[in-house]
Amino acid sequence: MVYMGNKVGAEVGYNPHKKGQKAYHPLMAFIAETKEVLHSWFRCGSAYTSNGVVEFMKECMAYMNKGVRVVFRGDSGFFTENYLNTLSQYLRDI
Repeated sequence: MVYMGNKVGAEVGYNPHKKGQKAYHPLMAFIAETKEVLHSWFRCGSAYTSNGVVEFMKECMAYMNKGVRVVFRGDSGFFTENYLNTLSQYLRDI
């Protein structure tokens, strides 16, 4: 969670350090070698971990050249059936 006060789109969600405060629940993708942000979504603080992760992953992959090594990292909340099916589809395309 990223604490943002009363910003547009921020909502109360799980935030152990700022209980009851509005926050965002971001999804971010980085290019590790250059430490650049490839893509980001700032979801409302009450968003569940896997909300929108498949669409986010598809948008990230649209930015990538074919044949580029990609590493997906996420916590256990990402691993839904839809996410794993989409991920396996990208693996078949290699």
